[in-house]
This record gives sequence, C-alpha cells and structure tokens, in this order.
Amino acid sequence: MAQMALVHNGTAKVTIHNGFTSTVSDSFSTSGRWGYGCAWDGANLIVGHPVGSDTIHKYSGLTPTVLDSFSTASWHSGASGVTWDGTNLIQCGDDNLIRKHSGFSATVIDSILPPGGASGGLGWFDGKLVHTYGSTIYILDGFSTTQLDSFQGSPDGGGILGASYDGTNLLHANSAGAVRKVYKNSGVTSTVLDSFSTAAIGGVPCGIAWILNNRFTVSMQYEQAGGSFVNMTSTLGEVGGDIGVGTYTAYWDNPSQDRPNVEVSDQIVRINANPDIGNEGTNNVNVTSATQLSAGDGTGSVGDVKVEYEIT
Repeated sequence: MAQMALVHNGTAKVTIHNGFTSTVSDSFSTSGRWGYGCAWDGANLIVGHPVGSDTIHKYSGLTPTVLDSFSTASWHSGASGVTWDGTNLIQCGDDNLIRKHSGFSATVIDSILPPGGASGGLGWFDGKLVHTYGSTIYILDGFSTTQLDSFQGSPDGGGILGASYDGTNLLHANSAGAVRKVYKNSGVTSTVLDSFSTAAIGGVPCGIAWILNNRFTVSMQYEQAGGSFVNMTSTLGEVGGDIGVGTYTAYWDNPSQDRPNVEVSDQIVRINANPDIGNEGTNNVNVTSATQLSAGDGTGSVGDVKVEYEIT
C-alpha cells in the first residue's frame, strides 16, 4: 500500500500515513530542529531543516536512523523545500535559488531562479518540477525556469510549504498556523478532491512525500540445453518515488541469487508477473519481453536476464 509522510514544523516530528488519510500509522522525531520539506528517493526519506539546523538529512527508510546528511549553511539558512528527481536531490531555501545536487551530496550541479520568488515547497513528477511561492503553485518544464502552468493552491488561505505527487494527483500542505491542512488536487489542477486537518496530529505541515515502496516478483521457467527445466522466481525490482505509467527495464542477475547461470542458448518458455505496485493497487505490471544477455547487450552482464515491463 502506498504511504504518505508529513513533516511538522514546531514539533520536529515525521508522521507516516497509510495513503491519503489523517490516521497516523507511525511517527518519529527528526534529528534536526523542526522540519521543512521532505522527499522519498525510492528507499529513504529525505528531510530538510530550517534556521538553527541548516542541514538536510537522509533517513533509513521510514525510521529515525540517519544514513547521511550535509549542511546548507554556505548557501542559505535552512532548506525550506526538497524533492528527488529520480537521480538527484533538488532543494531550496531563503535565498530565492533552487539548487540541483549531484545525487544526495553537497555538490551543486545546477541552479535556477524560479518565477514568483523564494520557493516554499518543491515536488517532482513526470519530468516536471513543482515550485510553490506563497499560495501559488508553479509547474516548470524539468529543472528550468520555463513555466508550463500556474494556479492557486491552499483554498483556505495561507502559504504552501510542501508538495508531492501520488502518480495521478498533486498533493500539497498548507503551512498557515490557523489552517494546518493537507490537500489532494484533481490531477495537476486547482480543483481539490480531498483534504484533512493536521491540527490534532501536532505542528504545522511543512513537508509531504508520497511513498511507493512496493515490490513485485517475476517468475520464469527456462528450458536448458538437454531438455531440463529451471524455475526461477525473483524480486525483480522495486518501484518507489513518483512512478507513473511507462515502460521500464530491469536486469536479473541470476548468479548473485545462487541460481544456475542462464545461458544465451536457453529458451524462455514461460514468464509472468505478480505485481503489487502503484496507487493502492490500481496499476498493473505487464512483462513485454525477456531476453538472456550476450556480450555487449544493455548494461547487464553476460548470462543476466534483461526484462522489459510496462506499468499501465
């Protein structure tokens, strides 16, 4: 099941929710002072911290264990927004610039001055950057200043300090102390489908991350030279972050799983997927092709299985 993480300013707390609901399934205290902005990198939660801490922390999964961190003090006082583009961290602070980092590191590889002003919240979906300023939500073309759309968020007034995407709908958090609400919009529009108050949870919601961390398995049967059959089942991949429909490629490294090597001459006689991914089970995985690799094929090693699959 998809989960949602909220970071609350004033209480230094992260709350975990099973889907878009006010019910808290788990929580933990952050290592820095308060929290502004959070993102899911596919395996770990990233949280930015404001003035007084000036750090960005990466937590192990949805736990208080810190895997890594770095300071933002040389650029600005605290990170008010963070997001993950699938490869690199993107963050903003009080100096108006949005910065792209090399992976999760202090190394900045690019920066932009977004429309409106200093960004309050960031999000990423389908190759587009979500940037919020006050109560306005801007959609930018990738990591650029090219504006594709803008509209008013937070219909109850107040500013936005947190944005995410659940694969279909935009999510954002209203940081006004008198409001304290989280919204689900219809697609990427100003129309609100659902919302709930965080007043009873504690603090002000200043960061939101949608978490897809569901594994799917693919089972295969191979006919080896000589007529013997080999059955293999493996966790082929893990889908996380802002995943959408599309076609993907994964490599199955058989030797690492103490399985017999699959030879290029072997024949795949059966392949099927047992998916458990997507928006609370609404997406499907279809395996479109599976081939054994020979020298020079793809990025896998000889004997690996290259599987192409699509999410619909």
